[in-house]
Amino acid sequence: LVSILFKLDSKTAVGTSLLSRRWRRLWRLVESFHFSEVVLPDNYCWVRLGPMRDYFSTHRDHHFVESLQWFTRLKRETPLRRLSLVFSGSVECSDVVNSAIASAAQHGISDIDMAIFGRMEYEFPWWLLSVCRSSALTSLCLSHCKLSVPLDFGGFGSLTKLVLVQMYMSLKEVQVLLRCCTNLVSLHLIGMFDIRILRLPKLKELLLLMTPSLGKFKVDTPDLQRLEYCGEMLPTSTFQSIPCLEHVSLQFTDDIYPEYDADKLEDISTCFPHVKSLCLRYEIPKVSPTFWIFSSVVLVHHSSNLFFSAASQTKNSCHLFKPQSPNFEHRYKTFG
Repeated sequence: LVSILFKLDSKTAVGTSLLSRRWRRLWRLVESFHFSEVVLPDNYCWVRLGPMRDYFSTHRDHHFVESLQWFTRLKRETPLRRLSLVFSGSVECSDVVNSAIASAAQHGISDIDMAIFGRMEYEFPWWLLSVCRSSALTSLCLSHCKLSVPLDFGGFGSLTKLVLVQMYMSLKEVQVLLRCCTNLVSLHLIGMFDIRILRLPKLKELLLLMTPSLGKFKVDTPDLQRLEYCGEMLPTSTFQSIPCLEHVSLQFTDDIYPEYDADKLEDISTCFPHVKSLCLRYEIPKVSPTFWIFSSVVLVHHSSNLFFSAASQTKNSCHLFKPQSPNFEHRYKTFG
Protein backbone atom coordinates (compact mmCIF):
# COMPACT_ATOMS: atom_id res chain seq x y z
CA LEU A 1 0.00 0.00 0.00
CA VAL A 2 2.78 2.42 0.90
CA SER A 3 4.64 1.67 -2.33
CA ILE A 4 1.53 2.27 -4.45
CA LEU A 5 0.47 5.47 -2.71
CA PHE A 6 3.98 6.86 -2.94
CA LYS A 7 3.66 6.94 -6.72
CA LEU A 8 0.34 8.79 -6.79
CA ASP A 9 0.32 12.29 -8.19
CA SER A 10 -1.39 15.04 -6.22
CA LYS A 11 -4.49 15.08 -8.42
CA THR A 12 -5.06 11.37 -8.05
CA ALA A 13 -4.37 11.52 -4.34
CA VAL A 14 -7.06 14.17 -3.87
CA GLY A 15 -9.54 11.86 -5.56
CA THR A 16 -8.78 8.96 -3.26
CA SER A 17 -10.11 8.40 0.22
CA LEU A 18 -8.92 10.39 3.20
CA LEU A 19 -7.04 7.33 4.46
CA SER A 20 -5.04 7.08 1.23
CA ARG A 21 -4.13 10.75 1.28
CA ARG A 22 -2.96 10.46 4.86
CA TRP A 23 -0.87 7.40 4.08
CA ARG A 24 1.06 9.36 1.46
CA ARG A 25 2.48 11.41 4.36
CA LEU A 26 2.45 8.92 7.23
CA TRP A 27 4.85 6.46 5.59
CA ARG A 28 7.68 8.85 6.44
CA LEU A 29 7.06 8.13 10.13
CA VAL A 30 6.82 4.32 9.90
CA GLU A 31 9.53 2.73 12.04
CA SER A 32 9.08 -0.96 11.18
CA PHE A 33 8.90 -2.59 7.74
CA HIS A 34 8.22 -6.17 6.67
CA PHE A 35 8.85 -7.29 3.08
CA SER A 36 8.02 -10.78 1.83
CA GLU A 37 7.78 -12.42 -1.55
CA VAL A 38 4.24 -13.49 -2.44
CA VAL A 39 4.29 -17.24 -1.89
CA LEU A 40 1.24 -19.47 -2.09
CA PRO A 41 0.83 -21.80 0.92
CA ASP A 42 0.87 -25.54 0.39
CA ASN A 43 -2.80 -25.95 1.34
CA TYR A 44 -4.27 -23.05 -0.63
CA CYS A 45 -7.61 -23.46 -2.42
CA TRP A 46 -7.24 -23.57 -6.21
CA VAL A 47 -10.87 -22.64 -6.79
CA ARG A 48 -10.80 -19.65 -4.46
CA LEU A 49 -7.59 -18.20 -5.88
CA GLY A 50 -8.45 -19.00 -9.46
CA PRO A 51 -6.56 -16.87 -12.01
CA MET A 52 -4.55 -15.10 -9.29
CA ARG A 53 -2.43 -18.23 -8.95
CA ASP A 54 -0.56 -17.64 -12.20
CA TYR A 55 -0.31 -13.92 -11.52
CA PHE A 56 1.38 -14.49 -8.16
CA SER A 57 3.80 -16.99 -9.62
CA THR A 58 4.78 -14.62 -12.44
CA HIS A 59 4.96 -11.30 -10.61
CA ARG A 60 6.06 -12.13 -7.07
CA ASP A 61 9.72 -11.26 -7.72
CA HIS A 62 8.70 -8.09 -9.54
CA HIS A 63 6.60 -6.75 -6.64
CA PHE A 64 9.20 -7.72 -4.04
CA VAL A 65 12.05 -6.06 -5.94
CA GLU A 66 10.01 -2.96 -6.69
CA SER A 67 9.00 -2.51 -3.05
CA LEU A 68 12.59 -2.84 -1.83
CA GLN A 69 13.79 -0.37 -4.45
CA TRP A 70 11.25 2.11 -3.11
CA PHE A 71 12.45 1.43 0.43
CA THR A 72 16.06 2.07 -0.58
CA ARG A 73 15.17 5.48 -2.06
CA LEU A 74 13.10 6.42 0.96
CA LYS A 75 14.10 9.68 2.68
CA ARG A 76 13.16 9.20 6.29
CA GLU A 77 12.36 11.79 8.93
CA THR A 78 12.71 9.42 11.90
CA PRO A 79 15.17 6.62 12.77
CA LEU A 80 14.38 3.15 11.45
CA ARG A 81 13.69 0.59 14.16
CA ARG A 82 13.04 -2.79 12.49
CA LEU A 83 13.42 -4.39 9.06
CA SER A 84 12.02 -7.87 8.38
CA LEU A 85 12.77 -9.71 5.13
CA VAL A 86 11.43 -13.06 3.90
CA PHE A 87 12.47 -14.17 0.43
CA SER A 88 13.60 -17.15 -1.60
CA GLY A 89 17.29 -16.25 -1.68
CA SER A 90 17.27 -16.02 -5.47
CA VAL A 91 19.96 -14.13 -7.35
CA GLU A 92 17.35 -11.72 -8.72
CA CYS A 93 16.42 -10.55 -5.22
CA SER A 94 19.78 -10.69 -3.48
CA ASP A 95 21.14 -7.40 -4.87
CA VAL A 96 18.07 -5.38 -3.97
CA VAL A 97 17.96 -6.98 -0.52
CA ASN A 98 21.57 -5.97 0.11
CA SER A 99 20.81 -2.43 -1.00
CA ALA A 100 17.87 -2.30 1.40
CA ILE A 101 20.07 -3.48 4.28
CA ALA A 102 22.69 -0.86 3.43
CA SER A 103 20.02 1.84 3.41
CA ALA A 104 18.62 0.58 6.71
CA ALA A 105 22.09 0.70 8.28
CA GLN A 106 22.48 4.32 7.20
CA HIS A 107 19.17 5.17 8.87
CA GLY A 108 20.19 3.67 12.21
CA ILE A 109 18.45 0.30 12.03
CA SER A 110 18.31 -1.44 15.42
CA ASP A 111 16.60 -4.76 14.56
CA ILE A 112 17.08 -6.94 11.45
CA ASP A 113 15.11 -10.14 10.92
CA MET A 114 15.78 -12.24 7.80
CA ALA A 115 14.49 -15.66 6.75
CA ILE A 116 15.29 -17.60 3.58
CA PHE A 117 12.77 -20.23 2.50
CA GLY A 118 14.42 -21.42 -0.72
CA ARG A 119 18.09 -21.40 -1.66
CA MET A 120 20.60 -21.35 1.17
CA GLU A 121 23.41 -19.88 -0.93
CA TYR A 122 22.52 -16.34 0.12
CA GLU A 123 25.04 -14.79 2.52
CA PHE A 124 24.04 -12.05 4.90
CA PRO A 125 25.98 -8.89 3.85
CA TRP A 126 27.94 -8.30 7.03
CA TRP A 127 30.41 -6.09 5.12
CA LEU A 128 27.68 -3.43 4.86
CA LEU A 129 27.65 -3.07 8.62
CA SER A 130 30.78 -1.17 9.46
CA VAL A 131 31.51 -0.20 13.04
CA CYS A 132 30.04 3.28 12.64
CA ARG A 133 26.96 2.18 10.73
CA SER A 134 26.02 -0.72 12.97
CA SER A 135 26.33 1.19 16.24
CA ALA A 136 22.52 1.11 16.57
CA LEU A 137 22.06 -2.56 15.59
CA THR A 138 21.10 -4.41 18.78
CA SER A 139 19.11 -7.40 17.48
CA LEU A 140 19.85 -9.76 14.58
CA CYS A 141 17.75 -12.79 13.61
CA LEU A 142 18.86 -14.97 10.68
CA SER A 143 17.31 -18.14 9.33
CA HIS A 144 18.52 -20.56 6.63
CA CYS A 145 21.34 -18.49 5.13
CA LYS A 146 25.12 -18.06 5.32
CA LEU A 147 27.15 -15.81 7.59
CA SER A 148 30.93 -15.81 7.74
CA VAL A 149 32.62 -12.82 9.38
CA PRO A 150 36.39 -12.25 9.73
CA LEU A 151 38.02 -12.62 13.11
CA ASP A 152 38.67 -8.88 13.47
CA PHE A 153 35.14 -7.82 12.47
CA GLY A 154 33.74 -5.19 14.85
CA GLY A 155 30.34 -4.55 13.31
CA PHE A 156 28.42 -6.68 15.81
CA GLY A 157 29.87 -5.16 18.96
CA SER A 158 26.57 -3.52 19.91
CA LEU A 159 24.44 -6.64 19.43
CA THR A 160 22.57 -7.69 22.55
CA LYS A 161 20.35 -10.34 20.93
CA LEU A 162 21.35 -12.92 18.30
CA VAL A 163 19.07 -15.60 16.82
CA LEU A 164 20.41 -18.26 14.44
CA VAL A 165 17.99 -20.77 12.92
CA GLN A 166 19.42 -23.68 10.91
CA MET A 167 22.16 -21.55 9.45
CA TYR A 168 24.53 -22.84 6.78
CA MET A 169 27.60 -22.25 8.93
CA SER A 170 30.58 -24.29 10.07
CA LEU A 171 31.57 -24.64 13.71
CA LYS A 172 34.49 -22.24 13.23
CA GLU A 173 32.26 -19.62 11.62
CA VAL A 174 29.85 -19.79 14.56
CA GLN A 175 32.69 -19.48 17.06
CA VAL A 176 34.15 -16.45 15.29
CA LEU A 177 30.71 -14.82 15.12
CA LEU A 178 30.07 -15.29 18.83
CA ARG A 179 33.52 -13.92 19.61
CA CYS A 180 32.62 -10.73 17.74
CA CYS A 181 29.42 -10.30 19.79
CA THR A 182 31.07 -9.01 22.95
CA ASN A 183 27.91 -7.52 24.51
CA LEU A 184 25.50 -10.36 23.83
CA VAL A 185 22.72 -10.72 26.41
CA SER A 186 20.30 -13.08 24.61
CA LEU A 187 21.31 -15.98 22.34
CA HIS A 188 18.92 -18.33 20.49
CA LEU A 189 20.40 -21.31 18.63
CA ILE A 190 17.85 -23.46 16.81
CA GLY A 191 18.96 -26.42 14.76
CA MET A 192 22.62 -25.40 15.04
CA PHE A 193 24.91 -28.45 15.24
CA ASP A 194 28.48 -29.07 16.47
CA ILE A 195 28.36 -26.36 19.14
CA ARG A 196 29.84 -27.72 22.38
CA ILE A 197 31.28 -24.74 24.27
CA LEU A 198 29.70 -21.36 24.95
CA ARG A 199 31.70 -18.67 26.76
CA LEU A 200 29.64 -15.50 26.96
CA PRO A 201 30.11 -13.76 30.32
CA LYS A 202 27.33 -11.18 29.83
CA LEU A 203 24.69 -13.63 28.60
CA LYS A 204 21.37 -13.57 30.50
CA GLU A 205 19.18 -15.71 28.23
CA LEU A 206 20.07 -18.88 26.30
CA LEU A 207 17.76 -20.91 24.09
CA LEU A 208 18.98 -24.19 22.56
CA LEU A 209 16.43 -26.09 20.49
CA MET A 210 16.96 -29.14 18.31
CA THR A 211 20.67 -29.07 19.05
CA PRO A 212 21.92 -32.62 19.76
CA SER A 213 24.62 -32.84 22.39
CA LEU A 214 26.92 -35.47 20.94
CA GLY A 215 29.44 -35.48 23.76
CA LYS A 216 30.22 -32.97 26.50
CA PHE A 217 28.50 -29.61 26.42
CA LYS A 218 29.94 -26.71 28.43
CA VAL A 219 28.07 -23.48 29.06
CA ASP A 220 30.37 -20.96 30.71
CA THR A 221 27.88 -18.17 31.39
CA PRO A 222 27.91 -17.42 35.13
CA ASP A 223 25.23 -14.69 34.95
CA LEU A 224 22.72 -16.72 32.92
CA GLN A 225 19.19 -16.31 34.31
CA ARG A 226 16.97 -17.97 31.70
CA LEU A 227 17.64 -21.31 29.99
CA GLU A 228 15.45 -23.17 27.50
CA TYR A 229 16.73 -26.44 26.09
CA CYS A 230 15.31 -29.18 23.87
CA GLY A 231 17.35 -32.23 22.92
CA GLU A 232 19.18 -35.19 24.39
CA MET A 233 19.76 -35.65 28.10
CA LEU A 234 22.51 -33.38 29.41
CA PRO A 235 25.04 -34.34 32.08
CA THR A 236 24.87 -32.64 35.46
CA SER A 237 28.19 -30.89 34.84
CA THR A 238 26.48 -28.75 32.19
CA PHE A 239 24.67 -26.73 34.85
CA GLN A 240 27.48 -26.37 37.37
CA SER A 241 28.85 -23.21 35.73
CA ILE A 242 25.46 -21.44 35.64
CA PRO A 243 24.36 -21.21 39.29
CA CYS A 244 22.14 -18.11 38.93
CA LEU A 245 19.38 -19.66 36.82
CA GLU A 246 15.91 -18.37 37.69
CA HIS A 247 13.81 -19.60 34.76
CA VAL A 248 14.48 -23.08 33.37
CA SER A 249 12.73 -25.07 30.64
CA LEU A 250 14.14 -28.50 29.82
CA GLN A 251 12.74 -30.93 27.27
CA PHE A 252 14.59 -34.23 27.06
CA THR A 253 13.65 -36.50 24.17
CA ASP A 254 16.29 -39.23 24.34
CA ASP A 255 15.12 -42.52 25.88
CA ILE A 256 17.73 -45.00 24.68
CA TYR A 257 18.93 -45.84 28.20
CA PRO A 258 15.97 -45.06 30.49
CA GLU A 259 17.60 -46.18 33.75
CA TYR A 260 20.78 -44.18 33.09
CA ASP A 261 18.79 -41.13 32.04
CA ALA A 262 16.61 -41.44 35.13
CA ASP A 263 19.68 -41.18 37.37
CA LYS A 264 20.95 -38.13 35.49
CA LEU A 265 17.55 -36.47 35.67
CA GLU A 266 17.49 -36.91 39.43
CA ASP A 267 20.97 -35.37 39.71
CA ILE A 268 19.85 -32.39 37.64
CA SER A 269 17.12 -31.67 40.19
CA THR A 270 19.77 -30.41 42.63
CA CYS A 271 21.39 -27.95 40.19
CA PHE A 272 18.94 -25.04 40.43
CA PRO A 273 19.02 -23.57 43.96
CA HIS A 274 17.61 -20.18 42.87
CA VAL A 275 15.06 -21.24 40.25
CA LYS A 276 11.73 -19.40 40.27
CA SER A 277 10.11 -20.97 37.23
CA LEU A 278 10.67 -24.54 36.09
CA CYS A 279 9.22 -26.29 33.04
CA LEU A 280 10.25 -29.93 32.68
CA ARG A 281 9.26 -32.24 29.84
CA TYR A 282 10.74 -35.70 29.55
CA GLU A 283 9.90 -39.02 27.95
CA ILE A 284 11.34 -41.41 30.53
CA PRO A 285 8.55 -43.69 31.83
CA LYS A 286 10.58 -44.92 34.80
CA VAL A 287 10.88 -41.45 36.31
CA SER A 288 8.19 -40.08 38.58
CA PRO A 289 7.97 -36.38 39.51
CA THR A 290 7.80 -37.50 43.15
CA PHE A 291 11.61 -37.63 43.35
CA TRP A 292 11.76 -33.86 42.97
CA ILE A 293 9.98 -33.49 46.31
CA PHE A 294 12.47 -35.48 48.32
CA SER A 295 15.72 -34.74 46.47
CA SER A 296 15.32 -30.99 46.00
CA VAL A 297 13.38 -29.40 48.83
CA VAL A 298 15.30 -26.13 48.34
CA LEU A 299 14.31 -25.97 44.69
CA VAL A 300 10.63 -26.47 45.49
CA HIS A 301 10.72 -23.95 48.32
CA HIS A 302 11.96 -21.11 46.09
CA SER A 303 9.89 -21.96 43.01
CA SER A 304 6.83 -19.94 42.07
CA ASN A 305 5.85 -21.89 38.99
CA LEU A 306 6.40 -25.58 38.21
CA PHE A 307 5.24 -27.43 35.13
CA PHE A 308 5.75 -31.13 34.50
CA SER A 309 4.97 -33.02 31.32
CA ALA A 310 6.03 -36.61 31.88
CA ALA A 311 5.31 -40.15 30.80
CA SER A 312 4.45 -41.17 34.35
CA GLN A 313 1.65 -43.19 35.85
CA THR A 314 1.71 -41.12 39.04
CA LYS A 315 -1.00 -38.62 38.25
CA ASN A 316 -1.59 -37.12 41.70
CA SER A 317 1.99 -36.40 42.73
CA CYS A 318 1.89 -32.66 42.24
CA HIS A 319 -0.22 -32.03 45.35
CA LEU A 320 2.77 -33.16 47.44
CA PHE A 321 4.61 -29.99 46.39
CA LYS A 322 2.12 -27.77 48.21
CA PRO A 323 3.36 -28.32 51.78
CA GLN A 324 6.95 -27.61 50.71
CA SER A 325 6.21 -24.42 48.81
CA PRO A 326 2.91 -22.70 49.64
CA ASN A 327 3.60 -19.68 47.40
CA PHE A 328 4.02 -21.20 43.95
CA GLU A 329 1.39 -21.89 41.33
CA HIS A 330 1.77 -25.49 40.21
CA ARG A 331 0.66 -27.27 37.07
CA TYR A 332 1.06 -30.92 36.25
CA LYS A 333 0.48 -32.85 33.06
CA THR A 334 1.01 -36.46 32.04
CA PHE A 335 1.07 -38.14 28.68
CA GLY A 336 1.68 -41.60 27.29
